[in-house]
Amino acid sequence: MPWIEFERDWNPRLPLVIQAVGLVAHRLAIGASRQDVLNEQRYLRAGSRPQTLEWLFHNAVVKALESQLRALARERDDGAGISDDED
Repeated sequence: MPWIEFERDWNPRLPLVIQAVGLVAHRLAIGASRQDVLNEQRYLRAGSRPQTLEWLFHNAVVKALESQLRALARERDDGAGISDDED
């Protein structure tokens, strides 16, 4: 069973971006790996008809995960910088 599934998880009362961020946060909190969920959502998006609600749902999740990964990479890169305290 997918970590995040349109038929089970979509809520018509919430904007897709808000749903995506919340679903990702919940799945990561219960033990899913970011990369596994991202790969799964890319696969599900590819299997959906473009520009349908299902495709938009999976695309929102993919974009939320990619955004998190970029932020983590920036944090990692910032932490690995050279110190200004050189003599």
